[in-house]
Amino acid sequence: MDLAHENDIVTIHYTIRYTNGELYDTTEGKEPISFKLNSPDILPFIPTLIKNMSIGEVKTITIKAKDAFGEKLPTLIKSIKTETIPTHVKQEVGNKIEIQQKDALPLQATIIDVQDTYITIDANPAPIGKDLVIKIEIIDIESENS
Repeated sequence: MDLAHENDIVTIHYTIRYTNGELYDTTEGKEPISFKLNSPDILPFIPTLIKNMSIGEVKTITIKAKDAFGEKLPTLIKSIKTETIPTHVKQEVGNKIEIQQKDALPLQATIIDVQDTYITIDANPAPIGKDLVIKIEIIDIESENS
């Protein structure tokens, strides 16, 4: 039985969801992907899950946020006085906004709280701070010694 080891080229199908069921990414309905197991181009938690899996094996596992994309950075969560917000901005929880920064690219953020005198925004990227449920199926393994 061939088991996936470091430096092998593996071909997989995968589905990654947040724990609330929302889809993050999948190869479902697409061609499977192939990559060298120690490739830096792959999400860092994927090779760890695949090592020692065999062809045809399917694994579903929940990955904690800290082991996936990391925990939210509190410095990217800010409260802004409503008087400083342009009137065209809908101040509703879940609304996405763009904030212009001096000498930097615009910052994408989501409104997470609305009060009378301020709103709170979160500029952490969507997958940060979220646990993931990952389903991986090994389609093929090509040993580096083949």
